[in-house]
Parts: sequence; structure tokens; C-alpha cells
Amino acid sequence: MTKSNESGFTDVHCHLLPAVDDGAADGGSAREQIGIAAADGISRIFFTPHVRSPWLRRPWSEVEEAFSQMREWCAEAYPGLKLYLGSEFAFSESILREEPEKIRDMNGSGILLVEFKPRDSFERIVNACQQVQMAGYDVLLAHAERYDCMLEKPERARRIAELGVSIQINCDDIVRPAGFGMKRFLKLLLKEHLADMAGTDAHDAKHRRPEMKKAYGIVKKYTDEEYAEQLFKTNADILCKGKED
Repeated sequence: MTKSNESGFTDVHCHLLPAVDDGAADGGSAREQIGIAAADGISRIFFTPHVRSPWLRRPWSEVEEAFSQMREWCAEAYPGLKLYLGSEFAFSESILREEPEKIRDMNGSGILLVEFKPRDSFERIVNACQQVQMAGYDVLLAHAERYDCMLEKPERARRIAELGVSIQINCDDIVRPAGFGMKRFLKLLLKEHLADMAGTDAHDAKHRRPEMKKAYGIVKKYTDEEYAEQLFKTNADILCKGKED
């Protein structure tokens, strides 16, 4: 058996629960990726299955059952690795207003991981974040570097932070930014310490693998060790303490 480093990285965004969305297709794929994550130094993982079509009508009990099975297996295979359950909410005003029971925060913390479409306007993102806040949640903005409006004007990240919205960035985009605009935006986020948490957004062993070590090294070199520790480890403590067993 392999033990994970208790002071290791925290992945706050991944799709490794088997057969619940477009991530791990089955238990074998999920277990393979958990092994990759543990070997890379990840010691806490948040499973964040999509809350959007076509999985919107899936009973949440199926997600909880998949999570329970993964946690039971992980306790035997990787006893130092801690698993948590949340979701990735693709913002929908109608769901927020008419079907709030379908929304799941991160481990009972009151913090909701929220995503948008790449071409959504900045005004829509701001208004939506405010609506989520008015509904009683704190917002963790998923993969902020993937929205065109942010890449067009990187300084908009400051406005997001002023709203009290936390910013999550993907490790794969730190290592391999898709173009100059994303690279420029990430540089501003890191230089001004505007990013709050990192995640892999892992889906399978080939596409956005559950690895954080390389991205951590880049951030540590570009900024400083203290900020890298916060971004990849300690800032997520608030999520983990949301609902401790």
C-alpha cells in the first residue's frame, strides 16, 4: 500500500468519480487516476461532478454512492489520502431560483465552485456571482483562466477579487498555457496573488491528469514558496473543515 503525504497538495477540482459525468468512465479509470494523484504528492482530493445538463437529472444519491465506494477503497489502498465531495455548478439562474436542491457546495463549507461558458461576458459572470452570493453561498470561480473576457482584460481579476469571489486555476494551464492571452492572465494572477486555490480539473489519465507538482514548482519559482503553499495546500483548509467526519 502507498501512503500519501499528509502535508501534500490539495486538488479542489476534479472529475474522478466513476460514471457520474464526463470524467472517469468506470472504477478502474478512477482508481488509476487516484494512484497518479497520490504518486504526485496529492493528499486531499475534492470530487466535483458537474451540475449541468445532461447530468442534471441524475439522482444525487448515485453520486454519493460512487463517492462512498471510492472513499472505502481509498481508505485501504491510500490511507493517508483524504477525499471530499463537492460539485461544479455551471451557473443557471433557473436552477438557482427554481431547483436549489440540485446545487451542492464544497463539503458543507458554504463555498460553491461555479463555472461559466468560455464566451460568457464579464457582466454575466459578475452578475451571476452576485446572485450566488445573495443565495447564501461564497463563490469559488472555476478555472478563471478559461474565460475569454478575463483574457481580454486581465485586470478584471481584481474586480472579481473585490467582489469577495475566490479564484481557482487549473494546474495544466499553468504548465501549458493555451496561448499568449492565457499566459499573460495567469502571470497577473500569480504576480498579484489573486489566485486562491489550484485544481487539476482531471477527467482521465490522458486529459488533464491529476498532477500538481510541476505546476507548484512553476508557481514557487515565479512567486515565492509561501504563496505557492497557500495556493496548492493551505487555502483549501477552509473547504476541508466544512464538514469533517
